Amino acid sequence: MPRYGLTATKKLGGAVIRNRARRRLRAVAEKVLPKAKAGDYVLVARPGAVTRNFRAMHRDLEKALKKLSCLEDRILASPVKGGAKQSKEKPPRKS
Repeated sequence: MPRYGLTATKKLGGAVIRNRARRRLRAVAEKVLPKAKAGDYVLVARPGAVTRNFRAMHRDLEKALKKLSCLEDRILASPVKGGAKQSKEKPPRKS
């Protein structure tokens, strides 16, 4: 698994807020980074890291890694149990 570091500056808020942001980033990193190429990554907590939806954070990190060409060519699973939703196509109607 790639190595990663987390940082949250005092500008973000008090210790409780910074720790919450780091915990959330760590949870996202543990799900996404195993799919990334080997290397060192630094995740910087921004104000949205505390309140942003977990799925959105998951997508944001995947998008950033794709932009850097750091994700391996595997199908990315949804962060929700059961994997990604599959669309059900309806058969064509008979006239």
